[in-house]
Amino acid sequence: MADYRERFTLPDALRRRLITEDETADFLHIKPETLATWRCMKRYALPYVRVGRSIRYRPSDVEKFLAERTVSMETAAEESGND
Repeated sequence: MADYRERFTLPDALRRRLITEDETADFLHIKPETLATWRCMKRYALPYVRVGRSIRYRPSDVEKFLAERTVSMETAAEESGND
C-alpha cells in the first residue's frame, strides 16, 4: 500500500510556488467557499498567506495539514473502542 505522503504530495511544479485558493480547494477535493469558511470561523489551523486581496497557500502547509489529519487503522480502532 502506498505511503500517505505519496498520495498527499503535490506535483513539483506546484510545490515551488504559493498556490491559489482554487488550486488548494481542488487538491483537497472541497469547494473554495469551504476554505473561506474555515479561515473566517478559524475551524482549522491551515496557514495561509494574504497577498493584497488574494489568498495563497504554501504547498508544504497543505501537505502538513493532511498528514496531521491522516488516521491510521490502529488509531481508528482505538477511537471506536474496537480492538
